[in-house]
Amino acid sequence: MSISAFNLGVLGMLAQGDKMAVIGNNIANSQTCSYKAQATQFEELFITNMGQSVNGVSTQYGNGVKVAGTTSDWSSGSLEETSSPGNLAIEGEGFLAVQYPDQDEILYTRAGDFALTAAPDLVNGGDGYVLMRPNGVVLCGAESGDVGTDGVLTTEQQPIVFTAQKYDTSLVPPAWREWNPAATPGGDGPIPSPTSFSISAEGEVTCTPAAADVPANGDVRSTILIDGTATSSPTAIVAVQRFNNPDSLEQQAGQIYAVTDKTSPLNSDANGNAYASLPNLNGCGKTQQGMLEGSNVDLVTEFTDMIITQRAYQANSKTITTADQMLQTVMQLKQ
Repeated sequence: MSISAFNLGVLGMLAQGDKMAVIGNNIANSQTCSYKAQATQFEELFITNMGQSVNGVSTQYGNGVKVAGTTSDWSSGSLEETSSPGNLAIEGEGFLAVQYPDQDEILYTRAGDFALTAAPDLVNGGDGYVLMRPNGVVLCGAESGDVGTDGVLTTEQQPIVFTAQKYDTSLVPPAWREWNPAATPGGDGPIPSPTSFSISAEGEVTCTPAAADVPANGDVRSTILIDGTATSSPTAIVAVQRFNNPDSLEQQAGQIYAVTDKTSPLNSDANGNAYASLPNLNGCGKTQQGMLEGSNVDLVTEFTDMIITQRAYQANSKTITTADQMLQTVMQLKQ
């Protein structure tokens, strides 16, 4: 019996230690963009069943505890206004699609701390500009024509790339060719950085200068490309994806989440394909440009849980010392 008590105390201390690690991580990320507070779930281990008495009462008891999993509080954090047009927040449910430039997998995040960044390797070997987070993921979207009547996308999202139109410079006025002497007939014009861009609450992205045919006045204009292919419109769409059980997502560093085989998207097209929806439709939150979502960690709750966890840890250690005293009593019986 005392040996079992030793094991129970050790398992209890280990479980409470894991819970303390989760609490500590919550506190450490209380100021992290879009961080979701986590909670530890426990479950009983190894039920021992020693049978039933005549009156049907069973003799059964557990043999410890283990961490069954961690769940996140998916409620929205407070929105904070910033001075950066690249910052993007979701007011309501859902995730933004992102992608690492050197990978094909679509990932998801609620952290919208994007900035307009030069990305030379994203546009068929040429220069381009993307909205990139500090960890290197790029904001994804779709062409404005790839949206069904129900507001659900009909295609998978791809990186949104801001770049210049490629012109046949033989059609460009002489004044512009003089300004850009490197241009040759049939060649490409220079690729400037977009001067400004905006993202509406419905997810529509517009870029200034806007897309145009070869300009008659020699101005250099830019458009938005999706994965290096020119769109038929100067606009792209930033969509939002919801999941039936967000806790089934695989959490990665930097507030990034990957879909697993247990993940069930809530938005899909008529054929059942799990595509995202326009913001502010189908239960998805709306996008807010120039804002960031803060952490939803409640420090008062975390400190309260810390005290409770500390007391539970001490109680489990007391189980071990008490079991040790009981074992010493047994050993003294032979003296």
